[in-house]
Amino acid sequence: MPIEYSRIYQELLDRIIEGQKNLYGELAVKLAFKVKELEVSEGGNVLKISGSPKDAIRSILREYEVLGGKLSRALGEAVVRAYHNRYPDMDLNGE
Repeated sequence: MPIEYSRIYQELLDRIIEGQKNLYGELAVKLAFKVKELEVSEGGNVLKISGSPKDAIRSILREYEVLGGKLSRALGEAVVRAYHNRYPDMDLNGE
């Protein structure tokens, strides 16, 4: 994966976590720690993506849906859509 794409995926995941932190505080960061494809700082920033970024997106959206239901899922999907509109050549589909 090109470095630029890696940075975009990381930024996308940061925005998903940030949005959930606005709703759920530090619990959102704790759930991000559960996503096996991600290495996340204590502050909730993505430090590293291991494996497929799309798998990481799917996993984190699932974790947040379990926490907050469809509202949390929709918030995360809105971030993905915004990035897809910004970078239409990238496959950002989390589901």
